Amino acid sequence: MSSMVNGWKAQVAMAAAAALIICVVMAYRQPGYIYEQLDRRPVPALETIEFTSESLDQIYQLYVQLPPGYTDSNTRYPVLYAVDGRPATQLYSGAVLPLMRRREISDVIIIGIGYAGNQRLIIGSTFLDSRRARDFTPVPNIAMPQSGQADTFLTFLEDKVIPFIDATYRTDSNDRSVGGYELGGLFSFYAILSRPDLFQRCLAIEPRFSWEDDHIFEVEAQIAETGMLLNASVYFASLGSDLNRLSGEAMMADTLRSRAIPGLKTEHAVASGRSQFAAIQDAVANGLRFFHEHPLQ
Repeated sequence: MSSMVNGWKAQVAMAAAAALIICVVMAYRQPGYIYEQLDRRPVPALETIEFTSESLDQIYQLYVQLPPGYTDSNTRYPVLYAVDGRPATQLYSGAVLPLMRRREISDVIIIGIGYAGNQRLIIGSTFLDSRRARDFTPVPNIAMPQSGQADTFLTFLEDKVIPFIDATYRTDSNDRSVGGYELGGLFSFYAILSRPDLFQRCLAIEPRFSWEDDHIFEVEAQIAETGMLLNASVYFASLGSDLNRLSGEAMMADTLRSRAIPGLKTEHAVASGRSQFAAIQDAVANGLRFFHEHPLQ
């Protein structure tokens, strides 16, 4: 009887050892998955803050999503300003939170900037309303008289919003990103070009570079002529299944690479998914991975 018991104990010990080896191997092969399962840091609730711009006569809503474990640390965090409002904040958070838990990117604070009242992220259309055209375009369109006030909106961010965020939260003022979809993507890239000391990273998803006869290409060429250095990372994302080398974002990426500007890192990729919302989340995730893999100099 004792020999049977000893044999049974030996089998149990061997099975336990085998299970342990399998767990170690799986952890080695899938470190991100293991991190995500073990990361139980609490995620702070979304905060909403109202802000008014007198120069634009507009009430804005700031949506602040702090990273996991923010309340239990003394760390200063990079900040991603998402200019497409609360819908974008929710989309970005859905894409970013798993990456932070899997340690694929650094923890980041997400600040959504939107308008008071309901705002929907309309995918598959021009997503063009008068407020976005006003705030996100550098030059006016004759059909939209209030458009072309991107510089005024940028000044509002620089003088009001960003100082408030830096004073209220533990931010890394040397690591700010700006990102947006469609006209928001146009604005994000324009912000990097025109205020290089304000943002260090740009995530432009399906940017509307065709606005006013491709005016943004003229802006880039004028800045290139000055010889100004750009210590920044720029990620362009197209939505779809094929890489279109003739898209505005692909052509801009090629132009920037041809400049060989020291300190400037540029990438263009196609994001796909089961839906365009999923594709946008894929673009955000890949863009932040690119930023993580290419630290600022």
